Amino acid sequence: MDGLTLPAHRVRISTRARHPRITVTPTDGVVVVVPRRFGVRGAERLAHEMLSEHRIWVLRQLRRMEHLPPVEVPPLPESVHLRCVDRELPVIYRTTDAALRLRVDDGVVQVKGRVEAAEPVFDLMRRWLTHEAKAVLPPRVELLSGEAGLRYGRVGVRGQRTRWGSCSRRGDLSLNYKLLFLPSELVDYVIRHELAHTVHLNHSPHFWRLLERIAPDSERLDRAMREAGRFVPAWVEWRPPRA
Repeated sequence: MDGLTLPAHRVRISTRARHPRITVTPTDGVVVVVPRRFGVRGAERLAHEMLSEHRIWVLRQLRRMEHLPPVEVPPLPESVHLRCVDRELPVIYRTTDAALRLRVDDGVVQVKGRVEAAEPVFDLMRRWLTHEAKAVLPPRVELLSGEAGLRYGRVGVRGQRTRWGSCSRRGDLSLNYKLLFLPSELVDYVIRHELAHTVHLNHSPHFWRLLERIAPDSERLDRAMREAGRFVPAWVEWRPPRA
């Protein structure tokens, strides 16, 4: 402990991380990822210790990023391809002095308002996608759970940065709205994966055997999910760099 001020940072508790780590990126800044087993207080304490120990390295990464070119803002999308439901919707923009609004009329996404700034438009479209996913994904969960003979709690839809889905100890599922961009067989695989967690909240051999029973060809699909991020457009993932 040298008493010096630690760099501004965030602590993220991860259910998948096996070891704590520090990441430094232009979009997220300094993030300390801590496995869930440490708990909230333990995570904060560990983050403080790690940043104290690796402070010089973190500062070097931050200085290096100061010389990087600015993060390019993706262009506004001309269409939205929702592979999950086999729909491709054109997007048209109309500049007005009114607040931003989005509506879907006859298969066309219409965005009206102050469309000059991309970030508010992206936020608006992400909220629309979340609304669409809430209409599409829960019925799919109900159908697949019936086929598998597995029960679940509630289904929530969020915009997680690093996970396609999760299952709580109570059997509640949380699914990522970005699944809408994936082919339907991958979406079904993610849902079946989380349904299997309602029985085995781990990745033990018992879990994988159950998953293979309810999702034949699960090995191939699991490998395909490692590259599934390529289906998600850049504008969906874009966030302004943290100050």
